Amino acid sequence: MVALLGSWVIVAALIIVVISTVLGMLVGIKDPTTRLTTGLVSGMRFTSLGMIVIGTQLSSNPGYLAAGITYALIDFIVPMFFAIEIGRRAAVAGPAAGKAAPVTEANA
Repeated sequence: MVALLGSWVIVAALIIVVISTVLGMLVGIKDPTTRLTTGLVSGMRFTSLGMIVIGTQLSSNPGYLAAGITYALIDFIVPMFFAIEIGRRAAVAGPAAGKAAPVTEANA
């Protein structure tokens, strides 16, 4: 895993995850809920399929396995960072973002 720091695996994984997330967001460009869902799901796809291929067809070759695990970690962390940031911004925006305030005795 340490040998991957000098290679382009991390940079390539970041580029692939960011591009697939952005392209997924373009699918639902008119509906915010669809845009977020397809963007985040598109950014997190096919990691398990890649690991299955590495394990079965490539005989768990350590060179491929280390790159696959690195990609899997980046593929998990980057969309989760996006999701956390989206949730944080939605919480800060609150009722001003188009959401109705809950009805309580004070404002009924």
